[in-house]
Parts: sequence; C-alpha cells; structure tokens
Amino acid sequence: MLGRLVFASLVVLSAACGRSRLVSPAPDAGTDAPFDAAIDARPLDAGFDAPPRDVGTDAGTSDELLAQLTCGLSDEQMLFAIARYVSCETGADVTMAMLMEAWEGFVLGAVDPFPGAVSGIPMGCDIWQCYGRERVCRDARICIRDQALERGCMPGETRCIGDHVTTCFDNSMLSVVNCARFGASCAGDACVTDEGCEFGPFRPVGCVGDAIQVCDDIVSCAAYNGGSCAGFAVMGELPTTWCSPTGESAAGAYRVPVDCDPDTGIVRFTTVGGTDYELDCVVDGYRRCDERGCVR
Repeated sequence: MLGRLVFASLVVLSAACGRSRLVSPAPDAGTDAPFDAAIDARPLDAGFDAPPRDVGTDAGTSDELLAQLTCGLSDEQMLFAIARYVSCETGADVTMAMLMEAWEGFVLGAVDPFPGAVSGIPMGCDIWQCYGRERVCRDARICIRDQALERGCMPGETRCIGDHVTTCFDNSMLSVVNCARFGASCAGDACVTDEGCEFGPFRPVGCVGDAIQVCDDIVSCAAYNGGSCAGFAVMGELPTTWCSPTGESAAGAYRVPVDCDPDTGIVRFTTVGGTDYELDCVVDGYRRCDERGCVR
C-alpha cells in the first residue's frame, strides 16, 4: 500500500488514511532576513500539539500511548523536525530517510529506548518537539537542555529519575517516558504498574489483534493508519513493534541516503512502509540538500 506525501506544496495525499488534506507552505523569510534566520524559517507553531490523526475514542485507542509513540506530531511536523535536526547536527550519522522510518516504527518516541540507543538514533519526544518548535539550531539545543531532568551522564545510560525513564543525550538525562501518565511508577530502569506489568528498556511492546499494547493501553493500528500490528526490526536487528500499513513485519531505519536533486534542492525518499516523501529544502529556507537531507 503506497502513500505519497509532498511537502512545501499544498496537497498531501496519504493512501493509508484514504484522505487528502492541506498543508500550509513555508513562511516567507523575506529577502532582507539575515542568513541565520532564513535557514531556520520553518516554525511548527500552528497546530503543533494536534494529534497526528483523529482515531476517535471509539476505536479503543489510548490517547496517552498514541501521544507517546508519535510524540504528538503529525507526519509533516515530524518531517520538518527531522529536516531541522539533520541540518543542525552535521556530525550525526543519520539521514532523513532513516529517521522517518524510525518515526514510522515508533522508535523516536519509543516506550522501549533500547533499539534507538543501540542504533544511535536520538529518541525521546523532548528532542523532536524542540527541533520542531525552534527556528534556530542553537535555540533547539537550549530547548533540549532546558528539558533535562539531570545534567551530566554517560552515552547509553538509562535509569529512573522520579517517575521518568530517562536516557542520556548530549550530556543531559532526558525523559523517554513518564510512567505516571500510564498509572505506573519508575523502578530501576522501567515503568511498573501496581499489577506488576513492566514496560521500558529491553521490554518490547506487544501486539493484541491489530493493536499495539502496553499493559492496559492500546493503539488501534486499523484506526491509526489502516494497518495492523507487526514486528519492526531497527537496522534489521533490534526488535520493536509498529503499525504496519501492509500488515507485514519489516526491517528498516537503515542509514539509506535520500535522493537529492542538486539543481532544485528537493529531497525524495520512500520508507519501508511504502510512503513517498518529498521536501523542497530551498523553499523551506535551507541552502541546498545532500545525501543526508537538507543543508543549512
């Protein structure tokens, strides 16, 4: 099942949802804007906290779990956040295609941070919401530091701080999941409910029918994207669970390059879920593109 998402234009088509919707074009940075402002001219202020899709309460979907897995971002919002991250973090060994597949596989907002930590994919909604909200790279980094529950940590470190399962990013311990939102508390490095159900590192979420389940919370894949719950292997090795548009298990989030048109600055790629993405980096204020994505 193929979908097509074209950004920095008006129409977005998604076969998975069977709908079309409008996306506002990037704001005009102005010809007199300083270069630093021009390259960061794609804010996500309007509708930033809107849910990715209206799945409806009658679908049996937990709003808390859906917001956790998607970071409360729509596909277009996450694409712009990822473009910003790739352009700002030039030393990161990632591509826009890799990160969008990781988002589709529910890795970026993962309840289980292990696959992302091992693969080097930055996880935790604080990171992606900051890169979505802030226009300037340094402001995104300040935003992330401001979300830190503690400063000073070792790469790969994961532990409890209060009710939060946290992981280390850029010398800051950031929340991966707030256990209290799911009626649980944090013990060791995992969320634990009063009934003894655990979720967190090394505890991949499971499937129940077509839905993803974390203890008593579920996300209906049929309502979310018309798919069903299946396995997702990050970089072909690290297991997690996703809403597969085709209903099949898949391997993804490899470091595959994007298709960059050097003449127009347009990047294109297709994710393992069958969605075609296209983003005009120049229209969105970047200078050009390369095999990683948009370039400041």
